[in-house]
Amino acid sequence: MEYSPLHIGEGTEEKQALLLLNNGSSLGPLENFLLKNWKKFAFRVCADGGSNSLHDTLTEEHRVNFIPDVIIGDMDSIRPDVRDYYESKKSEIIRKHDQDSTDFSKALTYLSTEKPECATVYVLNRMWGRFDQMLGNVHELYKAAANQRVYLVTEDSILMLLNPGKNVIHLKRELVEGHCGIIPLGESCDQCWTTGLEWNLDGEEMKIGGLISTCNLLKSDLVPHPQDYTVTIKCTHKVVFSFSHKLCNV
Repeated sequence: MEYSPLHIGEGTEEKQALLLLNNGSSLGPLENFLLKNWKKFAFRVCADGGSNSLHDTLTEEHRVNFIPDVIIGDMDSIRPDVRDYYESKKSEIIRKHDQDSTDFSKALTYLSTEKPECATVYVLNRMWGRFDQMLGNVHELYKAAANQRVYLVTEDSILMLLNPGKNVIHLKRELVEGHCGIIPLGESCDQCWTTGLEWNLDGEEMKIGGLISTCNLLKSDLVPHPQDYTVTIKCTHKVVFSFSHKLCNV
């Protein structure tokens, strides 16, 4: 499977969606990502309390230009004033009472079933605070529909789940910091092969408590093109790939 996580709104017929999770009172550095890329997405969703984060991050002058298409969740986090504001701006409010799924999961399911044309989803989450919530958000990558490419975007990293087989990741030299990692979560990966990294894998087994690839580097000088380059990861089991980015730089 091929991935182009840094090519937002570029050269593809496949539409892309933006999903904002609950990031507390501010998106922090992710505000820069939002301001630069909001209009590039075909559809924009807030997962319950993500609407508070969006509302409170922006000034009143900017807020009117950043109206989500849908706000979805069990609605136990959205403030009444925020709900009233976005309803007045014609955002659709969808309440889902299921307590066995997270608001993140509800939003991904909605996009998969109601907006299947938006098969690539960028999820904004600062990944700070409680460890169980961080791990829960990574867990949602494993639950996403088979037709979805989900990129979990934090203020300094992008995480994605890679399925068994050959995975080709197209990157932009000017938008990466260099560090990356390949981590098998939930199950061991019997064998993994890579190209384009400083320390490539050559069929080694990876597992928690054994070998994992952290603090690796993207070796972008291996390719002749001055801007774009490719990393390949061939694995026998699912792994999480993460890399540092510059998408939040001013």
